[in-house]
Amino acid sequence: MPGLIPSPFREPAVRRALRRAIPLVLLLWPAAGSFLFAASCTPPESMKAKLKNHPAADVYRDLGIWYGTQEQYKCAAEAFATSLHMDPHQKHWGDVAFMYGEGLYLTGDVKGSITQFLNAERSGFQTPTLHLMLATAYDQLHWNGSAESEWHAVLALDSQSSEALDNLSNDLITDNDYAATIQLLEDPVVSGQRTAAQSLNLGLAYAKIAKPEEAAKVLRDGLNNFPDSLPLAKELATVLLALGRSQEAAAVHDLVIAQQPADSDPSSEGSQQPFTKDTQLPSPQDLYDQAGKALDAGDTAQAIKLYEELLQQLPDSIEARTNLGAALAKEGRYDEAQRQYRQALAHDPENETVLLNLALAFYKQGDFSHAHGEFDTLHKLHPANQQAFYLLADCDLRLGMFRDAIALAEPAYTAHPDDQVLEYILGTALIQDGQSQKGEAVIDRMMRNGNSAVAGVLMGAAQCAAGDYKTAVATLRKALDTNPEIPGAWTIYGRALLDNGQHEEGKEALRRALKADPNDFDACLHLGSILRHDGDGEGAEPYLKRAVMLRPDSAAAQFQASSLDASTEHLEEARTGFEKLVKQWPDFVEAHVQLAVVYARLHRTPDSERERRIVVELNDKARAKGPQPDAIP
Repeated sequence: MPGLIPSPFREPAVRRALRRAIPLVLLLWPAAGSFLFAASCTPPESMKAKLKNHPAADVYRDLGIWYGTQEQYKCAAEAFATSLHMDPHQKHWGDVAFMYGEGLYLTGDVKGSITQFLNAERSGFQTPTLHLMLATAYDQLHWNGSAESEWHAVLALDSQSSEALDNLSNDLITDNDYAATIQLLEDPVVSGQRTAAQSLNLGLAYAKIAKPEEAAKVLRDGLNNFPDSLPLAKELATVLLALGRSQEAAAVHDLVIAQQPADSDPSSEGSQQPFTKDTQLPSPQDLYDQAGKALDAGDTAQAIKLYEELLQQLPDSIEARTNLGAALAKEGRYDEAQRQYRQALAHDPENETVLLNLALAFYKQGDFSHAHGEFDTLHKLHPANQQAFYLLADCDLRLGMFRDAIALAEPAYTAHPDDQVLEYILGTALIQDGQSQKGEAVIDRMMRNGNSAVAGVLMGAAQCAAGDYKTAVATLRKALDTNPEIPGAWTIYGRALLDNGQHEEGKEALRRALKADPNDFDACLHLGSILRHDGDGEGAEPYLKRAVMLRPDSAAAQFQASSLDASTEHLEEARTGFEKLVKQWPDFVEAHVQLAVVYARLHRTPDSERERRIVVELNDKARAKGPQPDAIP
């Protein structure tokens, strides 16, 4: 975000913490005695004798600390893990887990470090540094909600932690939560000793909620305390100019120039145009015209900047806010675009253009659940909007809501039998819902109308549903040879190939499907699943995580993603996923089995035993019912 000071990254602080002689935890490690140091891990001469003849766990703990002092963090992590494996009940288990997490963090395994920090916390290890490290790791993964919780935890233990206040306010500004930023930084305990970053964030928050006088005061106070802070000076000059106080803005701008290094170019990127006492704020019409020209020229960054300036003068302008949302969406900043559209709808809740743009922002983001809700609202308010109708039905298909798609498309298709889009939507939904007879009727009509390639895809899908994979492969191949651009066709073909035992060809077809549509749920799920079964966890991860994001309520996607987390030692993520599964589908036996295993690996023995009892009970019930189809819910 323009004007924000990036938080000073804490790697030196992390290294200092790792060097502290605190003892640390395990997740799961190879069998005892199987640990091998990397070739570059050479212990000091003073410890070589201790490492011979079955060394105790504390020897490896001390070795890990020594490697930390040498900044050999991979070696340190391996030594700590070995210590934990050798003695999972050692006195300082939580301390060692914490240091293991630090070692993983510094080797780039951020997710693994989070797992270890959480293990340390569960064991009773509690320090501000633990929460600071968790918050830092969450911030690096852009998990803002979790990071904010941890920064709050730091502040609960140390209410004046500048690092926590800096970073929490940064996260709140990024989330556009200006009210929370103000509440945090106007606290009397904080307000008398704000850092430059805190002053900047508080000033930005006031400016964003159209309180420029308060913003100017905060920024002026901050600049008085930190006269060499260029971000504070630039933001103050901008606010003063918006207030029409151009002479003061020019004086602040002179300060900015004076602070520039002697060899810098004031006109370079990031600097402002010179202010003078006669500088005037551009009129709203000038800003609107300039923003439109920038957008037409493809300069979306400049358009965004100009629309934001315009909204400082006209915060209730629906058109400016809608155009800002469109520019943000064009940059792929969908969350910010959605916030702008919602603010516009607060002034005009039934605006057709804004409703469509909001729904499209979710759709393009791959958030089909929210897109479906927005398209449904738009369709009810503006039933003549054909784009909303088609995309609502498409969301039904993408979310596996085939009966809803049929209910929506069938009456419209009856009224407009020549509409090929409706024909494809209805035919797909009928086949996927197992209504083969009705689906074949739609296919026959397609064939009569000369739409043979699309009909071939639906016919291939029906053959897959009937288990005739060999015939389906041939049917789909013929259809794709005729028209390789039919939406969803490569996914159906890829699944048919996989079910026909042609794994490599199936994976290639699914990759081609995702090249055409990265938000294809079935392609993500099946390609991720087959890669996981092939042992390619790194390759599977992005596809399975995206499948969960695309369809959060899919048991199959959550099960595959959680199984991958378990196999790659991300046990906390696996635990969370399996717990969600058994809560939503309490009779899902395999999820209970995997959750029991994960609990055991996390040393949560009572929880593991409870899950094993549930598995026994479910299996007993299943035997009493007789043979049942083996399927993930």
